[in-house]
Amino acid sequence: MPDVIIFGDTVRSPELRHEVPVTIGDPFVYVEQNGMRTAFVGSLEISRLQDLDGLEVVPLEELGLDELVEQGYSWHDMMPQLVLRACRASRVDSAVTPRDFPLGVADFLRENDIEVKTHGELFDERRRVKTSAELDGIRRCQRASERAMDAIRERLRAGGPVTCEDLQTDALRVFSEDGVLQGATRT
Repeated sequence: MPDVIIFGDTVRSPELRHEVPVTIGDPFVYVEQNGMRTAFVGSLEISRLQDLDGLEVVPLEELGLDELVEQGYSWHDMMPQLVLRACRASRVDSAVTPRDFPLGVADFLRENDIEVKTHGELFDERRRVKTSAELDGIRRCQRASERAMDAIRERLRAGGPVTCEDLQTDALRVFSEDGVLQGATRT
């Protein structure tokens, strides 16, 4: 199995969301080498990731985030440096990435002797294998969808004036009650 580098956030990267199933809006680095999984994240995210099985969580500060800030790097200029430092900390000198790995970061890694190449099929295959947590989520969403359709059907059978927004509200209420909306709390 080749070493893996994913850089991004779990909102926009399905590959990263598959590996780290927690909503994280800020970019971070995921490295996998010899079965060891490491997420290099901002300090505010550490407590949210500590319970994920088999995932080592390392604060970006350990890669020198504070030093880069003090040197005047912008956030966007810091990111390639942090990805490089994550690779070096993990002793990765060659890795595969998803198709949408940022070109600028890939070029920067190559300029610093880290070989990177995309391997989209590998990530497609990984995402096809569902974890028990993913399967539980799919089942929960399916049940909520069925309940939402029942609520819509009841509203339509009751007759009277109804708008698509009314039906949408009924569905969203069920989704919220069932905890399947992003950010909704489960009871």
